[in-house]
Amino acid sequence: MVVRDARASESFDLRKKVLRLETLYDVSRALNVLREEQSLVDEIVSRTVSLLDAERGFGVVFEEHGSPAVVSTVGLPSFPGALAAASDPFVLDLCRARGPLSRTGETVLGTAAVSVAGAPLVARDRVVGVVVALDREARGGAGTAFDEGDRRFLESVAALAAPAIDALRQLRALEADVDRLREENRALKGSLGIDELLV
Repeated sequence: MVVRDARASESFDLRKKVLRLETLYDVSRALNVLREEQSLVDEIVSRTVSLLDAERGFGVVFEEHGSPAVVSTVGLPSFPGALAAASDPFVLDLCRARGPLSRTGETVLGTAAVSVAGAPLVARDRVVGVVVALDREARGGAGTAFDEGDRRFLESVAALAAPAIDALRQLRALEADVDRLREENRALKGSLGIDELLV
């Protein structure tokens, strides 16, 4: 009986590892498709919460240089907003640690959580956001606390997502600069009468 339970546990752990690798592969492929930042954050949060067997979770990409904050939630009835999330003690600890954290008995966004795990999104040595999973469900004999494997998975997702989000923001900033320069060019041509001179 004990041998059968040990084999079932090993089989469950192996399936869990394979699923994590498949999810990382799928996320990396999804990041290569040019899309809106909101869609990208939504996919990262939903896949992370689902794979970690969390009851709820959220992702926040902070406001920066004209780029608005992006918020995505799963299983949260309400969300206080990006500014409140950025000042939450657990989120601040994630930003200071610059690596994944997990805790039990934590209060996040004013709500008690039995367990919480999160990772900062770090790009070009700046924390651009966080992804957080709350209240892990007990499945397959595992406890309700997030473990080292969960933290490594979060770290991997964050390492894939952060540069993609940063690149989207840089692309959007470059597109805005190009549009501004085109407008300035048209205005200068119009004020100098270059179009008439060339004709």
